[in-house]
Amino acid sequence: MGLRPVRPNNQWVCAGCALRARWVRAACALGARWVRAACALGARWVRAGCALGARCVRAACALGARWVRAAGRLPFRGRALRCHFRHRLQHHLGCTAVGASSISANVNNIPVLNGTNFKKWKEHVIIVLGCMDLDFALREDRPSDLTSASTAEQRSTMEKWERSNRMSLMIMKHSIPEAIRGAIPEETQAKAFLDQIAN
Repeated sequence: MGLRPVRPNNQWVCAGCALRARWVRAACALGARWVRAACALGARWVRAGCALGARCVRAACALGARWVRAAGRLPFRGRALRCHFRHRLQHHLGCTAVGASSISANVNNIPVLNGTNFKKWKEHVIIVLGCMDLDFALREDRPSDLTSASTAEQRSTMEKWERSNRMSLMIMKHSIPEAIRGAIPEETQAKAFLDQIAN
């Protein structure tokens, strides 16, 4: 004789199945939400990564194009171009003052003008100004005054000349004693100032 299940037990079984079913559905729904959220987040990261990558690629291409255009304007190619840049780098490292201490050292290498050492003094002045790339005003006459029709190149040349002239006068006067400097007529152009000292 088999045992028959009691009704309350059936109710508990049904209740348990229903509860488990709810938990399963809730878990599935929660899982689906997490999956959708993860997919959406992943898509955002992918799009952001692609956008960032595209920007980097465009920036790299633009930079590369600038270097290519700059190299294309030079009268050098291949090995000659590398030799040219190496020579310029060696010249830059050998002559250009990198910091304030280097500038001070270069200026202090100029001997003090005493009236009997003009030739030596002038040689040191020209070397120091040349190494500091400030001898433009000594090599070139003052450009014509700028006008509203002046080109960008003319404005750049004038700016370069004025800076060279101003710095050259300061460096030369720094190595001239006050007694000698007072006997020299005031001059606003470095080239004329050097000629007056020579005379």
